[in-house]
Amino acid sequence: MTWNGRAAGALLGVVAVLSLFVVVSLLPGRAEAPQAAAPVDPIELEPAPGDLIARCGDDGGSGVAQDRTFAYCLSEESIVLADALQSWTAGSLDGSPTVALTFIDGPTGIDLVNDLAPSCLARSPDRCPTGQVAVVFGRAVLSAPTIAAPSFAPDQIVVANPLSTDRMIPSDVFPDAVAQSTLHPVLWTAPLDG
Repeated sequence: MTWNGRAAGALLGVVAVLSLFVVVSLLPGRAEAPQAAAPVDPIELEPAPGDLIARCGDDGGSGVAQDRTFAYCLSEESIVLADALQSWTAGSLDGSPTVALTFIDGPTGIDLVNDLAPSCLARSPDRCPTGQVAVVFGRAVLSAPTIAAPSFAPDQIVVANPLSTDRMIPSDVFPDAVAQSTLHPVLWTAPLDG
């Protein structure tokens, strides 16, 4: 074999190894085991006024949760994130903590969200009239985004803690609190006096 033949053979060997690496890298990986959320202490808030709690019950809500500014009347419908998530990843956007959620594919995971999303997008009066879904930890609302799409991929949802000056929960425990939360359609919101 000449030098050119050896070089060509070595080059083909390198290409074969690189091709194998690319193929192995592109193969789907195994599903990650769910992360275990570190226990997070409940958030201490003054209870919402009794008239708001009574009104929520009269309107068919399951109860009132709140952040530091608003009371949220929650639908009885809920999604328990600890049961529906495959994994989550902490992040940050413009200085506010975020949590990228990866739902289990199928009826015990992302299908639960995708069943609810069209009702919130359409602001269905009997299911999700505000278009919002509250991320509720205990009785505290960590985030209450408005749904802006009719469906989501399992890894497309990111929860942000938008309260940059007076966050409900410290940034370092926010991801674990979200993972221990439930999602509820919001029937109505009302400002808290104070």
